[in-house]
Amino acid sequence: MTHRTFRISDEFDTNMKCEIRIDTSEITEEVAHEINGFWSGADYRLDMADGDVYVAVAKLAGGTCLRLALSDDWIADAPRLLTRALLNEEGWPPAGIEVTEIEGVPRIDEAGLEVEEIRE
Repeated sequence: MTHRTFRISDEFDTNMKCEIRIDTSEITEEVAHEINGFWSGADYRLDMADGDVYVAVAKLAGGTCLRLALSDDWIADAPRLLTRALLNEEGWPPAGIEVTEIEGVPRIDEAGLEVEEIRE
């Protein structure tokens, strides 16, 4: 399995973090562009990711998971449940993206999130 892992954090350093693993054999660049393009602001988001569609998708997935954690009172150590919830949301494929970690109190706006790829 080929994958890329990203740590998502907010720009205000409130200890909110989320890790997202994208299986690039399932989420091809074409699929990643479809995910990014489903949501408004796709061109801007891709531009802010320096053209890396996986960074744009990781930011979207991280923001969505953090909102889900806030709105549904998820416990911080429940990445499996958040993965399932994310993939059941409109606009997301049924597989290929996994939340591997989440901690802290989430903020809502993806524009305030920072993305760092984790090299393994």
